[in-house]
Amino acid sequence: MASTNPITVILIPGMCTKANVYEPLVKELETTHAMHSVQALELPSADALTTGADLTPTPLEADTRAIRAALEHAVTQRNHDVVIVAHSYGGTPALHATRGLWAGRGRSGAGVQRVLLLSAGMSLGGESVAGVRGAWAAANPAAGVDDQAGVRIDVHDGAPFVVPEEALWPAWLNDLAPEDQRRWGAASLVPSPLGTVAVPVPEALAADPKEWKIKYMICAEDDRAMPTAFQEYLVQKTIDAGAEVETTKIKSGHFVQLSHTKEVAAWVAENSKP
Repeated sequence: MASTNPITVILIPGMCTKANVYEPLVKELETTHAMHSVQALELPSADALTTGADLTPTPLEADTRAIRAALEHAVTQRNHDVVIVAHSYGGTPALHATRGLWAGRGRSGAGVQRVLLLSAGMSLGGESVAGVRGAWAAANPAAGVDDQAGVRIDVHDGAPFVVPEEALWPAWLNDLAPEDQRRWGAASLVPSPLGTVAVPVPEALAADPKEWKIKYMICAEDDRAMPTAFQEYLVQKTIDAGAEVETTKIKSGHFVQLSHTKEVAAWVAENSKP
């Protein structure tokens, strides 16, 4: 039986990315698809040097904790079902924040219906986002993955931070017009602690991938941050771990929510139906 609960859509950005990167998508969901319970969540790790956010015990766990709080508020306090949309690094903390909150998986009442991923990581318990990526890149040198280009590492109070520089904007935002690359690069790309991607998902925090119901949008051909073959590898790896994963492909750069806003909004709306 289809759920009759209202739907809340929670949008999770990636590493070094502010929640404002979802503003065009939120507007499109509201105006074209009449979806008005949409929340873009600011991750604690994003621009933590400025905000002073609590990142204990690790940045990854702090991000997962913040996502979990948003999910629990929607599910237990508002009695809303939830559809999560997560981009890039944000896929990993988003998936593990769902632990025990899935609708219809031994749970009565409202819950998480599905997770929609945009060119996103899906690290399992005991794995780090960077570790999975590094191992794949080492095994596939022809893919040309270079995570040093366009960023620098600054150390603050003993903790390394990844700082996006202007040279990164054309790589991450390559299918936007140059003026839009500059606008979104300046407005949305901020320092994040290296620990977001370097720290493995603790086993105590890890969710069972057999719970996961995922729709994955593969950003094909133009994604210079996550090659198509790497995204396909992540999908198969997650399926092999027992998750339910369906894919769709779109020719796009990494920030598909900016370069193909209408298409992403239509996909989110279709996959947010009860």
